[in-house]
Amino acid sequence: MYTLAVGFVRHLGGKPFISPSSFYYSLLSSLCIALLLWLGLGGGKVCIDHFMVRLSLCCTRSIPLDYARFLNYATERLLLQRVGGRYRFMHDLVRESLAQRRIDTHPHLISSQVFFRCGESYRLMERYEEALQDFNRAIELDPKYEWAIASRGYTYGLMERYEEALQDSNRAIELNPKYDCYRYLRALIYLVRPQPDLAKADLDTAIYLAQQKYTQKPEDCRNILNLALYHLIAGNLPTAKEFYQTALQQTASQTEIRDAIQYLKDLLRVFPKHTPAQEAKTVLEKTLSVK
Repeated sequence: MYTLAVGFVRHLGGKPFISPSSFYYSLLSSLCIALLLWLGLGGGKVCIDHFMVRLSLCCTRSIPLDYARFLNYATERLLLQRVGGRYRFMHDLVRESLAQRRIDTHPHLISSQVFFRCGESYRLMERYEEALQDFNRAIELDPKYEWAIASRGYTYGLMERYEEALQDSNRAIELNPKYDCYRYLRALIYLVRPQPDLAKADLDTAIYLAQQKYTQKPEDCRNILNLALYHLIAGNLPTAKEFYQTALQQTASQTEIRDAIQYLKDLLRVFPKHTPAQEAKTVLEKTLSVK
């Protein structure tokens, strides 16, 4: 491209510095070099791989040619849910069934993330023993998979196996000490044991970390809902109510609201007489029914 630029800018005696033939040669050379750089740096290869996969699936009639239109149509019919630039099945049973079928047919090809997703589906269905099995398999494949470790600890907590829950929470925080949700999960265990001083320390840290995120990205509704939850458990009820209202005013997505409701359900499973949690859950469920 440098040669081409020089040909445009420099002149001798009012005549072009390069002849028409050398101009086209420079143009062709520059385009070839740009193409090679594009392929060599990885971006081109990704695009080509994506195109070839789409083409092969279309040729075998596995997907329609206009795949984006098909996904949007499925979303309109409430079969799929769009989350950012991704799509997922709306119903947990469908996701769990498809993931389990893949595990049964190709167990050697399964990644730790697939086992983690299956474990999450089982946990949401309150099939805790099966959830633990999949979390264990995910952690066997990736011993530092912090999400799987934290979710296994969360599951232990719901099963009232608090010592094992605390061990996993400690490990998750050791792997990622700046993630607020892990602090919240460990605070719940301390509240049950009960160790209120340790619970307060973890809740204060969770609120501090989430508040930092809120300062940087005030539009992040998931983080706002988490902040509301942390303040709710900490007893800061007016602040919790304010954050819940802020998230709803900023039109939190259905997925974010469902996740917030699930956290409140799990909290009420451990503390069934927590009236503010019940009230917050009722408000979110009403909002979800309107949407």
